[in-house]
Amino acid sequence: MKTKNRGIFSLVLQWVAIVSIFVSCRENDIKQVNKITKDVNAPIMAAQILKVDYTENGKLVYTLTSPETKKYDQPEPKTEFPKGFNVVFFDSLQRQRGTARANYGLSHDLTQILELKGNVIIINNQDKTRIETEHMFWDRRNKKITGEQAVKIVTADRVFTAIGFKSNEDLSQRELFHPTGEWFVKDF
Repeated sequence: MKTKNRGIFSLVLQWVAIVSIFVSCRENDIKQVNKITKDVNAPIMAAQILKVDYTENGKLVYTLTSPETKKYDQPEPKTEFPKGFNVVFFDSLQRQRGTARANYGLSHDLTQILELKGNVIIINNQDKTRIETEHMFWDRRNKKITGEQAVKIVTADRVFTAIGFKSNEDLSQRELFHPTGEWFVKDF
């Protein structure tokens, strides 16, 4: 008799558990689970060892390489280069006109402003101008670069140092905010 009661009790308990599971599952629960588990800080796309050749009118404008790239759409569209990047720029005759590199980059896609951090080096091959800093912004839409930290600018015959600068993107028109020194290259 005891085993029969145990069997009925076990069957009733299983039935209650199954009914409870079905009753607790509602249509909105899946939406709620997705809402709770969705990480707004997660990238929508990620790539390892990325190489991008950007062209305009069939001509290569620049080549970007990065060991790691992450694309986000929340809270704003942006592209992150957490392990840095290198860019090689080309002129209309497909000659290398300059380079840019940084240990970290963050591109704000809507404003087209690129933030560069860590060992930032930009070189104009045509006049051999070189800018070195730890942090700067590149406004691609307005073709301007700016920085508020220490900067070293090396030209063919001089080395300038300052705290803060702005320049056009080919480095031909520069303004130093707080100059700290100027040396002739032969003395440097």
